[in-house]
Amino acid sequence: MKKKIGALVMVCLLLWAGQEAFAQESKWRLGLRVSSNISLLSVRNSSGNIIDILNINKSTQIGFSGGLQVTYQFVEKFGLHTGLQVSSQGFTVNTRTLGNNDNALQQQKISLVMLQIPLALCLRTQELNNKMRVRGIFGSSFNIPVSATENFTYSDDFKYFDVSLEKKEMSDYAKIIPNFLVGAGIEWNLGSAGILDLGLSYQLPLAVTSNKIYDKKYVTGGYMSGSRFKLSYLSLDITYYF
Repeated sequence: MKKKIGALVMVCLLLWAGQEAFAQESKWRLGLRVSSNISLLSVRNSSGNIIDILNINKSTQIGFSGGLQVTYQFVEKFGLHTGLQVSSQGFTVNTRTLGNNDNALQQQKISLVMLQIPLALCLRTQELNNKMRVRGIFGSSFNIPVSATENFTYSDDFKYFDVSLEKKEMSDYAKIIPNFLVGAGIEWNLGSAGILDLGLSYQLPLAVTSNKIYDKKYVTGGYMSGSRFKLSYLSLDITYYF
């Protein structure tokens, strides 16, 4: 994990050092982006059907992401949007098991850290009188899980079972997750100070994030075995182009 984060920092420094070269060519725009995102959980069975169980209670987490953003403008209205961001995502699942004790409660909280590489078409309007443009992005984003933390608890009202554990294991997660990416926003031209961009984006996963929700050792009913989940998310993005 430390080596991967170190490599990311090195890439960021190299790209930062190259901003002067980018500035000499007006077609290139280099910026820093920070985002606040909300993860949206979808649980499916091994056949790909959405699991809808009355005893399950899903809640999502608010995460953050940040990194470098690069846009290459082919022409004034069309460009290629890419970059490198680090994103935190996650969710919590609470459910009642279907074993000998219907009052047994199990909870699993999963927190993920992903590297994201977007690759999308950027479209924008002509500059308006107030130096503002409306823009949109449409394309894909490739997500690479680099860290996963699972906090699992299992207990019942009679305290026959009281299990709590934490795992950090990447083998349960996909190596790379392609997402469909779409977004819209507004650009403000600040003159010599740069460009400020504010927008919303949505990512819809095209592959399963993990095929493991609960450790089967602690699931007495077993109805979650074989389940798999996808994480889509909505984010508020703020980007500053130098």
